[in-house]
Amino acid sequence: MQKQFFVTIEQDEDGFFVASCPLLKGCNSQGRTEEEAIANIKEAIRGFLVSMEKHGEPLPEFALRQVAVEVHGAGPQFMTSFDPNPPHRSMFRGLTSPGVTRRA
Repeated sequence: MQKQFFVTIEQDEDGFFVASCPLLKGCNSQGRTEEEAIANIKEAIRGFLVSMEKHGEPLPEFALRQVAVEVHGAGPQFMTSFDPNPPHRSMFRGLTSPGVTRRA
């Protein structure tokens, strides 16, 4: 059985790429490259799911929301705008969750 999980990746101050799966609280991994971090988080997710199944824990319900925020700071470098059609938006097409409205 194959499942898809939303994963965040960010680079830390030491240059490592840190990957986290928000649906599985505490499921994190890292790598020296983004590719390594992705491979490692896949393995971490597999292990997390095996542990949940072993302990009879249900998989948390998927709840992904995308919200727009506007941030103003001390100068122009802190101004940001929200792109309603970011390049990665296609990866979320077709995903739904109860109580969450999807806007195009």
